[in-house]
Amino acid sequence: MSAYDNIAWYYKRFSNVFFNKKLILRFLKNTFLEFGISKKARILDIGCGTGSILRSLAQIGFKKLYGIDISRQMIKFAYITNSSFNVRLYNKNFLDFVPRNKFDVVLSTMDVLNHVDKKDLLKYFENVRRVLRSNGLFIFDINLKEYLKSLGKREKVVKKVDDILFTWKFKAMRKKISINFSIADVKTAVHDKIIEYIYSDQEIEKFLKKSKFVIVKRVYDYNSPNKTCFCTKVCYVCKKI
Repeated sequence: MSAYDNIAWYYKRFSNVFFNKKLILRFLKNTFLEFGISKKARILDIGCGTGSILRSLAQIGFKKLYGIDISRQMIKFAYITNSSFNVRLYNKNFLDFVPRNKFDVVLSTMDVLNHVDKKDLLKYFENVRRVLRSNGLFIFDINLKEYLKSLGKREKVVKKVDDILFTWKFKAMRKKISINFSIADVKTAVHDKIIEYIYSDQEIEKFLKKSKFVIVKRVYDYNSPNKTCFCTKVCYVCKKI
């Protein structure tokens, strides 16, 4: 069972508590325009979760959309989210994914890379390369090392939305951070433990080079070309060479 199975329903309902989806979509749309990605492009979303990114792309006219996620419950909700669109979904580990046809674009947003163990990271990048067409784009984000280290120092974050209380408790280790996550309302409470692996920019770029990707664009927090002490994540646009 995936660590996200228990929280899939809340993740779908309160997605903006976890990520700024509007900012991600604006960046994707601008990047697709910049690199000439047409509405007929085959696009794969790795770690698609409840399918909200795929749905938004379908709503603006993209026709060949695919999503993959290791969480059965996330895929269940992704089917519901995209019931009005022709979106193909897979419930499996991307490391074992062998599609019939290659893709023009592969997405991996919302911290998916932070859930990949270092021993699997090169294989992950190599499989992205394998499923991409020549000159295809690989677009992904990853939480910055400095940001994850700072969370470990904070130990606990609490947010309240409507009558729902979201709590994150952090424990930082040298190369990863353990996140004990809970969601509670007046009737129920669910808990999950999530591990995020910590990578430096240099480590990521080394693995990209080994996998024969060239970085064509790099932005921070989806809206700035410059890294500051307030940034939380970096987004890469890479091309298969």
